[in-house]
Amino acid sequence: MSAGHAPSARPAGPETFGPYLLEERLGRGGMGEVYRAYDTARERTVAVKRLHAGLGDDDEYRERFRRESRTVARLSSPHVIPIHDFGTIDGRLYLDMRLVAGDDLATVIARQGRLEPARAVEIVRQTADALDTAHEDGLVHRDVKPSNVLVAEQRGRDFVYLVDFGIVRAVAGAADGGALTRTGVAIGTLAYMAPEVFVRRDVDRRIDVYALGCLLFEAIAGRPPFLAEGAALMDAHLRTPPPPLSALVPGVPPALDAVVATAMAKDPSRRHPTAGALAAAAAAALDGWPADPAAEAPTTWLSGPPGPPPAPPRPPAGGPPPPPMAPPPITHRPAPEPRPRRRGVVMALVAGLAVLVLAVGAGAVVLTTRTPAVPAAPAPPAPGALLARLSLAQVFPGAVGPSCRPSTPEDELTTGDGVAPVEAIICEYPDVAPYASVIYARWPDTAVARAWYTDTEALGPRADPETTWRAGDAVQGPLYTAARGGTVYTTGIYEGMTWSWEIRTASAEHTRRIRERLEFRPRTALGG
Repeated sequence: MSAGHAPSARPAGPETFGPYLLEERLGRGGMGEVYRAYDTARERTVAVKRLHAGLGDDDEYRERFRRESRTVARLSSPHVIPIHDFGTIDGRLYLDMRLVAGDDLATVIARQGRLEPARAVEIVRQTADALDTAHEDGLVHRDVKPSNVLVAEQRGRDFVYLVDFGIVRAVAGAADGGALTRTGVAIGTLAYMAPEVFVRRDVDRRIDVYALGCLLFEAIAGRPPFLAEGAALMDAHLRTPPPPLSALVPGVPPALDAVVATAMAKDPSRRHPTAGALAAAAAAALDGWPADPAAEAPTTWLSGPPGPPPAPPRPPAGGPPPPPMAPPPITHRPAPEPRPRRRGVVMALVAGLAVLVLAVGAGAVVLTTRTPAVPAAPAPPAPGALLARLSLAQVFPGAVGPSCRPSTPEDELTTGDGVAPVEAIICEYPDVAPYASVIYARWPDTAVARAWYTDTEALGPRADPETTWRAGDAVQGPLYTAARGGTVYTTGIYEGMTWSWEIRTASAEHTRRIRERLEFRPRTALGG
């Protein structure tokens, strides 16, 4: 013990652990306990996490602990809680970290209730930067949740630390809902687990994006996305879309519903590609701007089995019909004469996932974070420009949910002249029929939107007499339905605006059933 720091100078009765005096237990989890401790060797107060006895007996476990401790210690940033030291004392693994004053986000929400959306999005932004920093260094957090987000105060503002990077996971039987990292057992906390955790062993950083979407929802709504428990909660993660925030919290813009829906997509390939992309989309939604389409997630899986291969394109006008199919898959749209190139989209069947009953154990606690520069705010829109940049979710509220995804270049959504939409969302209706779908699009200008509609007219004569469509009591339009190559195409546009929608099915009856479920904003609400 250093001179000048005799035991009598410290509070009576602290436990001695190597050079540390364990003064107060700050928390306890399935893997160990966290103490405020006095480091007698360096004469400073720190946080010491001491793992349960026996966890350090396994050579492989101990080596992984050391390796990942070194990795996390490299994440140098003002938003990372630094690791001063780690190792083994008297056979117990431990971490020595900076002691930070603050409350975790779960406590903040419990005490204050739901947060203002702007505050919640800023907390998510800082948390996202911590995640992206770790992901770039090969770490996946695996247990993103409000109780692992520490909210401190710096110059009167929230300053966030993401803690517990899952260097080691919980032992079975503890009470806080975490789980083991052992083979075949789920990782994380059930309320924030991505669907693939329940059905696949190989997971990647997109499980953190999913959990961050859950955290964003809870911070704004004051409750998790799903309120079920046990197997019912697993089933909700696997099958149920998150409820729209705008329906739960007055004043939340509908565009934020689309951000949460994308972050919590059941298929990881349809989520935001990074935590930072999720945070940027949330900030843009609050500002009334759509997310950058270039930031959307790719539709290919980074791990696990790939989706079905694209179906071959349909023949051009005048060519032989495709072989009979029941129902035909909707792939490339046929080309009207004389244009040789057509648009199309490859649809994948939505496969049901079986709910696996998994053992869940206790959560862990440990460390880390980093925070990026604040994303540059978009330039102020020119007069009238904001209307043109409304997101599709704001124009078409039905373009949100687990059956919807952003389009990708592979979908080949272009006019006959080869012009692609600025933004497009494809929603599937497997409960109506396989391959039944709706394509929502925003085009570069009104002329291109009109060209998309004209291309439908060129497919053939009207297959349905209706020439307009409705949003509530408001007549919208125009509308054109054509049948070609076993597919029925029903296209509607906002005349003089940049938005369109198109139903693709195998029959007029399927089209009617889908039309009954579509939601549109009236032209009058959009300035038309």
